[in-house]
Amino acid sequence: MSASNVILSVLSLLVSISSFADPIERKKYNWPQEPRSVIGIKLGVPAADSKLPACIEPSASNGYALPKATCLYSDDSLGVQRIDGLPWKTLRITGNVFLFEGKVKSIHFDIHHGDFPEFSQMLIERYGKPMKIIGGAVQTYGGAELPAKTMEWHGEKTLITAYERYNKIDRSLIVFSDAGMLNKSIELDKKNIESGASSF
Repeated sequence: MSASNVILSVLSLLVSISSFADPIERKKYNWPQEPRSVIGIKLGVPAADSKLPACIEPSASNGYALPKATCLYSDDSLGVQRIDGLPWKTLRITGNVFLFEGKVKSIHFDIHHGDFPEFSQMLIERYGKPMKIIGGAVQTYGGAELPAKTMEWHGEKTLITAYERYNKIDRSLIVFSDAGMLNKSIELDKKNIESGASSF
């Protein structure tokens, strides 16, 4: 197994814990650059409200062609819509929209770790310095320690979290979230867990 495919044990644990964490507690920050949309996709409303064009599904007849503009594929059974035609042509990056109750809960950008410094600098230039930076290192199953900071921006309605390493040592993740919808989904997860536990 190559090093790039080694799943980070520490991060895997943190991800599993954060999935059932308490609702996000947000301080009141003065954040003039707080966004409510990302590359034309609005947070907290149905994806259709953003009026982005639909991506053309590849087929045997037309194959795949890189879109000329940002577009969205239809959501799958898990409420995820893939983004295509991202504006950052030089970065190794993919994007997905996560829906909750039919509305955009969060927008995820999965980035090659080598492009994280450039993308995180773009975040700082556009949204200001992060309100919180969590430093430290993670350990692979092989015992190697690697740097892995997390940067956070907190607004009244929007959260941005930039993970230097996420699940794999060569992958980074940037998440733009609607704070209210994120809290609602966390509360629902907790209720489902409690309901499942009580059935035993």
